[in-house]
Amino acid sequence: MDEYFAAKQKLLVQSDTAYVSKTIYDMVLPALQKKTHIYPTAYDLRTTQFIGEHNEKNCALTFEVVKAFCAQVQSIRNDEEIRHAI
Repeated sequence: MDEYFAAKQKLLVQSDTAYVSKTIYDMVLPALQKKTHIYPTAYDLRTTQFIGEHNEKNCALTFEVVKAFCAQVQSIRNDEEIRHAI
């Protein structure tokens, strides 16, 4: 887990902005927290073929990032379309 976190923090240093779970947010340096966005880590995996808590978290983060991106570029997509894409 230490190696995973070190790799994640290294990515955050190189990023302009990042989307992370609350768990990761709480662990990173305060300077990096300024450029991160916290998203929920719960996603109903029954709508996917994925199994496991780590995939649930990845799907939740993916869902929120895609939703935010669609809003930013004014490409209106409803939640169901995003879930279907995932």
